[in-house]
Amino acid sequence: MLDELKAREKGSEVEIEVGIEKFTTESGKNVSTANAELYISYSTASNVYRESLNWRFTFIEQNGWRLCEAHKE
Repeated sequence: MLDELKAREKGSEVEIEVGIEKFTTESGKNVSTANAELYISYSTASNVYRESLNWRFTFIEQNGWRLCEAHKE
């Protein structure tokens, strides 16, 4: 997704920024979750737009921590 955004930015006069606004975690013995509010903002010469996306990531400990689910909320 980031490569796609960079390609769009390069081919136009639009600046794109992607980042994390909020980040929380909940840890258990074999399962942990991370909640993140991600944002995408882009601006032109005259306007600024911003979109927030909430994601929840679930990790399991199985010979090392592994991402097993990602859900847009």
